[in-house]
Amino acid sequence: MAGKGIDRSTTYLQGVQEIDVGRSGEVWQEVKSIQSLRNVLVHLNGTLTGAGATSVGAYINRHEHLLRKDGTSIQIGEGYCMHVLGTFIRYFEHLNKELRRLAEDMKREGRR
Repeated sequence: MAGKGIDRSTTYLQGVQEIDVGRSGEVWQEVKSIQSLRNVLVHLNGTLTGAGATSVGAYINRHEHLLRKDGTSIQIGEGYCMHVLGTFIRYFEHLNKELRRLAEDMKREGRR
């Protein structure tokens, strides 16, 4: 199975288990933006340089709780952690709904 981390797990759920993982929705897009920002913070010491700087920079510009400090450094403002938590809660609620649907389908069909 191709990919790493969340991409690989959603590929499995979508391809093997035939679950709608919501990849076309805005919540998934936000999850991916959060992941990209996380990668910049962890791997690039929070500076907007190199690959991905343009997309992460655009995300920061759109988000009220994120700021560019001195042009390349990222400053996380109050409220961003609650935004991230809310995003992941919405995404996992979607997955939970889909998993419950799959379990009901399997139950009806007599599969385990």
